[in-house]
Amino acid sequence: MVASAIHFDPMTGTPSAVASAMRRRVSAYTRENLGRGFKIGITKDPESRFARGYADYYDEMIVLYTEFVP
Repeated sequence: MVASAIHFDPMTGTPSAVASAMRRRVSAYTRENLGRGFKIGITKDPESRFARGYADYYDEMIVLYTEFVP
């Protein structure tokens, strides 16, 4: 796994407070010619999740939300 394949740019806050902004961010990634396939999911450990199989199917992972900042 290439470390630069996982990008951390998370928003924080309660889901109801960030829902509108998150929809706009996801929409930006799905516009024409920006990506051919994507998966939206939940994980507590992005590095492990990406390494356990997603790296075989996706070029990158973008972490968009976290409930807290470690």
